[in-house]
Amino acid sequence: MRTRDEVHAYLPDRRVVIVEPRGDDGSLLKSLPTPGPALDRYYQLAVGPKGSRLLGREVRVIDVRPKDIYRYGYRLWLDEDTAMPLQSIVTNGIGNPIEIIRFTQLQMKDRIPAHDIEPTVDASGFQWIRTGRKLAAMPQLPSNGGWRPLRLPPGFRLVASRLQPIPGSPMPAQHLIFSDGIAAISIFIEPGAQTGPRPPETSSMGSANSYSTSVHGHVVTAIGEVPAATVREIANSVVPVQGSAVPADTPAGSAR
Repeated sequence: MRTRDEVHAYLPDRRVVIVEPRGDDGSLLKSLPTPGPALDRYYQLAVGPKGSRLLGREVRVIDVRPKDIYRYGYRLWLDEDTAMPLQSIVTNGIGNPIEIIRFTQLQMKDRIPAHDIEPTVDASGFQWIRTGRKLAAMPQLPSNGGWRPLRLPPGFRLVASRLQPIPGSPMPAQHLIFSDGIAAISIFIEPGAQTGPRPPETSSMGSANSYSTSVHGHVVTAIGEVPAATVREIANSVVPVQGSAVPADTPAGSAR
């Protein structure tokens, strides 16, 4: 549930509500990619002709095709009247679908009553946990400390960073977010377990892939809607930074 300044996540099975600061300025349009030369270097955009229909509504089909192996492609069915995506398909490098999201029914309302968007969960007696500060836009990381990847796919830039408190640990985790304007990759760096380094771990759910590994007594996890090889290469390149800065936009595979 979003309020003016926060996002509330209700977890009824744990009787917990997690409260996080909103990481946006409130407008959905501000989070949408802006067409231009920056995106054209990494994606090819194709707009289909008028006349397609879905759920009884006229739609326009948009293809977003990647130009390299580091990111996925997308096919979107956008409602002609509202630009709302009625169906989206994430595709791999050869165009095969790996995740499909679609509406099966759609009813447009002119007005939504306030009670329709209130929580349906009775949170009486729940534990309320407030997490770290609002994500701060940081075009560059400080050069006198922290962590950063030595290798990133071309076009990915740091867009946000924060320190995330960890329950039961005196040390926070560092959270870095990189984006190429469409895809986003989150990197989490947190203190490792006292029992020593754990083996690398890979997991996937739909189009999202994650990879965790141990680096200098810390656990580094990269996760994003990008190919598994991309998050694996990024996580394996994360290093602590002390003193001089390391460029955060070094293309993957080009670091020495």
